[in-house]
Amino acid sequence: QPTVQGLPAGVGVTLSNTSLLLLPGEGAEVHVELNASLTVAPGEHAVTIGYTEGPVSLTYAFTLTVEERRGVLMTSPQRQLHASPSGASVWTLDVTNTGTAEDLFVLAVNHDGDEDWFGVNLSTTTVSLAPGANRVVTVSFLETTPGAPTTGVTYTLSATSAAYPDVMGQRTMLVMPVVADANLTVLKDDVSAQPGDVVFGSIIVTNTGTGEDT
Repeated sequence: QPTVQGLPAGVGVTLSNTSLLLLPGEGAEVHVELNASLTVAPGEHAVTIGYTEGPVSLTYAFTLTVEERRGVLMTSPQRQLHASPSGASVWTLDVTNTGTAEDLFVLAVNHDGDEDWFGVNLSTTTVSLAPGANRVVTVSFLETTPGAPTTGVTYTLSATSAAYPDVMGQRTMLVMPVVADANLTVLKDDVSAQPGDVVFGSIIVTNTGTGEDT
């Protein structure tokens, strides 16, 4: 049975062969796969892989180097939302530090075009995250100027490492204005009446806009 010694916490190993049966003079190729979690600290580690059967043992020693890495991941199930002047619409995201060291990320929101149709409120402008840690960030949109294109405006939220500006993640959101519209359908239940009688029917009001309305 193989033994592996010296791996740091958070590093897993998979061997292609858990046992070897070799004839005299015969050899075999063993594939070693190492997987490191996001929380593994950088450093060098002396690792030994060995196969032992009774008095016979075979070992292979090597140095495993875990390099420092920096990265950030932004995720959100939302792709688009409608914003109105009556209440803020909220975009919720997860910001995760995928690096091996604690990092401070600066958040910023930008949009395409020159017009500011919507007011934007970011829940925080910086997040400090340990390796593998995440934080929920929200962006609120409120329509402040009428006339935004019905096709929407694309907003981009970026998270940039304060110490390493080339380390950056981003996510986009399509923000569309709420369009108010309705369709009125009259169903006549009684279309004739004598003088003094009542003609009555039913009315169906259909909200054909893009948001809830009263």
